[in-house]
Amino acid sequence: MDIEDMTNDGAAALRALVEDALDLEGLDYTKNPDEGTIVYDIDLSLAVGSVNVVIWVESGRIGVGAVSSFACDPEDREAMLALAEYVCRVNAGSDLGGFQLGFDDGDVWYWDVLLTDGNNPSRELIQQTVFTPCLMWKRYGDGFLKVATGASTPEEVVAEAETSHTDDDER
Repeated sequence: MDIEDMTNDGAAALRALVEDALDLEGLDYTKNPDEGTIVYDIDLSLAVGSVNVVIWVESGRIGVGAVSSFACDPEDREAMLALAEYVCRVNAGSDLGGFQLGFDDGDVWYWDVLLTDGNNPSRELIQQTVFTPCLMWKRYGDGFLKVATGASTPEEVVAEAETSHTDDDER
C-alpha cells in the first residue's frame, strides 16, 4: 500500500465518522465523493434564512463551512463596515472557528476546522466541529440583518446575543 492509498483510507474512515454523527442527528445530507464534500441544509428559524453546511473531509482534517442566504450589497460601504465590525466583535474570544465576510460578494460564512493528525477523533469532537457553525448561526445569524439594515449597532447585537446565551458553553 502506497502513501496515497493510506491517505485515502484515512479520509474514508474519517468521512464515515462524520456521516455517523450526521446520521445520529437524523440529518438528510448529500455526499459528493468527487469533491470530497458532505452537504446539508438546515432550517434554524432565522430571519436570514436556512443555513447551507458544507463539510470537507480529507485525511487528517475536517473542514466545515456554513452560509445562509443572507448577503450584503458589497457596494454598500456603510453596511459592509458595520458588518465587518460585527464579525470582529462576534469572533473575539471564539476559539472554535469564526465568521468571515466576503468583501467581493457580501456573503457571510462561518468556518471551522478540526485537524486530526491522522488519528480518529472522538464522536463528541466530531459533533462539536460539525455542528458549531449551526450553533453560531443560530446565536448570531439574525444580528447580520439587524446590523446591515442599521436597526442596531454591532455592539448592541453582540451584547443581546451573548446575554440570551449566558448558560451556553459553545464558544
